[in-house]
Amino acid sequence: MKKTGSHQGKKGTIYAEIEIEGESLKKIKLSGDFFFYPEEKLFELEERLKNCNLSQVREEIEKFFKKEKIQTPYLTSYDFWLAIEKACISNP
Repeated sequence: MKKTGSHQGKKGTIYAEIEIEGESLKKIKLSGDFFFYPEEKLFELEERLKNCNLSQVREEIEKFFKKEKIQTPYLTSYDFWLAIEKACISNP
């Protein structure tokens, strides 16, 4: 099931396009008007979240941000999780 959601952070909006199968996140595309450093790590985050159990998405995002030393001015890993969470609960 494909779903979309967005979250307005302190400075920037994050859009999440996801596909859910059962309790797993099968596909994900994150976009928006935010800065993400290093830029190429956004694709790596999307890859890491594929096939992730929905109950573990927040933890995986937090671990990724810490391990890869991600910088997103005025946004946090929690903001990215909120965009995904809002997509999960949206109507198709």
